[in-house]
Amino acid sequence: MHLNFTFTQNEVKQLEAERIINEMYSLVMPKAKELSMSEANTKLYIQGFVKAIALTVSIDHQHIVNKDTWAISNEYIYTYISRFIGKDPKNAKGKYTTNGRMENVLMNTFLMRDNHYNFISPNSITSSASCKQTYDLHPLLWEAIRLENFIGYDGQNWKATLLTEGIKGISYNKKADKGSIPLYGLTSVKQVCINGGNILDVQRSENRGTNNAIYGVLQKAPTKWIGRALKKLDTLTRAAEKLKTPLKRKGRLLHIDRMREYCNELYRNEGFYIDFYRKTSCGRYFSVGMTLQNFSSSILKTLFRGEAYEIDQSTSHPTIIRDLAADFGIFNSDVNEYMANKDEIINEIAIEAKMRKNTIKTRCILSTCYGHINKYHAKRHPKLWKIVQGFNSLLADLKNLLGEEVYNTIYREEVSRTEEMVDACGGWDNLLCWRHDGVIMKELPNKKLKFNVKINTL
Repeated sequence: MHLNFTFTQNEVKQLEAERIINEMYSLVMPKAKELSMSEANTKLYIQGFVKAIALTVSIDHQHIVNKDTWAISNEYIYTYISRFIGKDPKNAKGKYTTNGRMENVLMNTFLMRDNHYNFISPNSITSSASCKQTYDLHPLLWEAIRLENFIGYDGQNWKATLLTEGIKGISYNKKADKGSIPLYGLTSVKQVCINGGNILDVQRSENRGTNNAIYGVLQKAPTKWIGRALKKLDTLTRAAEKLKTPLKRKGRLLHIDRMREYCNELYRNEGFYIDFYRKTSCGRYFSVGMTLQNFSSSILKTLFRGEAYEIDQSTSHPTIIRDLAADFGIFNSDVNEYMANKDEIINEIAIEAKMRKNTIKTRCILSTCYGHINKYHAKRHPKLWKIVQGFNSLLADLKNLLGEEVYNTIYREEVSRTEEMVDACGGWDNLLCWRHDGVIMKELPNKKLKFNVKINTL
């Protein structure tokens, strides 16, 4: 089977995007000159910054205390911009190769923040990733995010350019700048013709993306549900318009618009889609642009209703930390008891401490696995505090053994287990959507896995 894939380009929006970038540059130009940065290099930083904030909007980062604000760490901005401009964000000593000064200029200019409040991000792998309350964005940044597909990628057909030529500044793997990227997925489709021009072979399912490279995955959604998904997005729009907090309202509407653009592209291509992922040096797969990885669960369930399975690792990071420690002969009785009777213990703590189950799982136990102990919530119940201390103890021992590689080791194991899930479900032919600790597949696992998974029919 051969497929002609169409990516459209909108020159009007592309020109509008260029105008916005020029206006943003004019606001930071004096500071850029103080840092001896050229106009071209500064604009490249601005483009990376826009994409970093656009991704933050799409995954809806929330403040740990005030859910009406966003928590955007300096570390997150540094890392994303570094990757966008074509550099590994850290050198051999773990230091950032960018000096961070231009990133700070961009954050101070375009993020409207409360400079009197500061906190350490619970989702950071370092203790120095401080965040400030971001209660709104500069009007130019809102405009830029709405046109993010047209910024730095040569218009909306950046996907076609990336597939056939590579784009400088989208990956710090130089090979991605010089030729077409690998395309995996449906091997029933032998070749894909891009916009009536370049023809790409779809590679076999056992191939893997290499570290620090971008690759595409070709798949197909049932066309009969695309119209229903678009109607559901209209319903989500009406609900989002009623949100009282301006930041959340505008952010939610923007995310819905991005999902709507994606669904319209599905419709144009008869349900076929190509999602782009970057496999980082720690092994994790992150989406490039808007992919199904960033979709709301309700829309995913509508698109693949009754025809796919959502398969997730059960208690992913706590399980991996326990297993890694066990490999070194390190055990903790409180952690083992929790892992063996998780649901019962969470129910008990929720009732006795009058806490939400999600608070117990994410803000207490999961945040500890990321290196941050939330004492305020964890100390509300003695058993919960023992569990949190147990995970913290295991992490401390692993850090002594593995050093700074401890989190990369955890992420690599997470990816390895997700790849095992893909293989057990028939390989990349059946992959519909990749997530960090789970996947959406067309088939159920055909063999037993060495770890527990949760399976839901969409």
